[in-house]
Amino acid sequence: MGIQKDIINDGNPSVRRTGARLELLVNNVCDVVGLRRNLKELNRIADFCTTVMPFLKPEDVLAAAAWKLHEYFQYKLFVFSDRNEIYDNAFAFCPGMVERSSSGQIKRNLQQRFPGLKAGNIKGYETLGLEIPRRFDVSGFENYYELPLNMGFVQIITESDPLENHSRTFVARLLEILAVCLRNAGDYGKARDDSMRDGLTGLYNRRVLEEMLELEQRKREVVPLSLLLIDLDNFKAINDTYGHPAGDAVLRSAAATLADNARRADLVVRYGGEEFAVMLPSTCASIALDVGERLRKSIENKEVEFNGNRIRVTASLGIAHRSGKDPVPVKEIMSQADQALYQAKNTGKNKVCFYSSSPVLVGIKNKSEEITAK
Repeated sequence: MGIQKDIINDGNPSVRRTGARLELLVNNVCDVVGLRRNLKELNRIADFCTTVMPFLKPEDVLAAAAWKLHEYFQYKLFVFSDRNEIYDNAFAFCPGMVERSSSGQIKRNLQQRFPGLKAGNIKGYETLGLEIPRRFDVSGFENYYELPLNMGFVQIITESDPLENHSRTFVARLLEILAVCLRNAGDYGKARDDSMRDGLTGLYNRRVLEEMLELEQRKREVVPLSLLLIDLDNFKAINDTYGHPAGDAVLRSAAATLADNARRADLVVRYGGEEFAVMLPSTCASIALDVGERLRKSIENKEVEFNGNRIRVTASLGIAHRSGKDPVPVKEIMSQADQALYQAKNTGKNKVCFYSSSPVLVGIKNKSEEITAK
């Protein structure tokens, strides 16, 4: 009875000391457990940052993040979207064998769940080098997070709430790192794209054309390739008559006309000054002539309004071609196109001339002359 009385007697100093020591011990244990979790989370934050930060493309950043987040949360589905509830620019990583699925049912299921999600942006665990579960299952606890810096939204489906085993601070830090890396990748992509673009017209610049031609030269097999050089006729007179701002407006209009009337696979470039170039991959000579004539007519038919003036401009085009039968070095194809352009300019302008290995350059004007191209 005495022992029981001592234990329940709150006023006994010995009981108070025992209770205080027990409370201190419990607090110390909790502190150690919390410290260990904090250290683990700090290590994971550093690991996540090291893994994700080196990548310079948004899709690569997301793939690296998806790989690490699976290690931390064992999620069943990871979806990123750059806008709320709009998935036309989104990526999804799921447990199914997406890459090997011939029926495409897994992708269709996810596209029904996330309307607008493109099939090409749905990746399976196989892409991340993760073990593929036996069955496709994306049911569970849905976690929805908004990324900082207005970079988008992340949805993760897990077996349980990630906050049961991780702190809110840990999750917030991961989202911050992901947002910063996505922004950096976007800024890098924009800077890279800006360095490849002409500031006035928005077309690719000459350096891009030269690099693409160099890639063509490195191919083991020579595939058909045509190159068009386009020069606006009497452009100096436009500048002298209407002023350089009017000339800039004409250049922008011509660039937009070329881009609108070229084919999707064609590369349209501002080559310099009032000169443009169009690279036509896998294109035979006869098709190149048709494309060239269509571009010439589209420029001729375009009217530019500037300060109450209606300005019309025409263009001369030179075309060169290489193929397996005539494997001209890529460095020469530019010179040949330039020779054809010179012929067009000096035989009346507003026409298309095709370079031939024979001394004769065949040209057209307003489609009134018959064309044969070797």
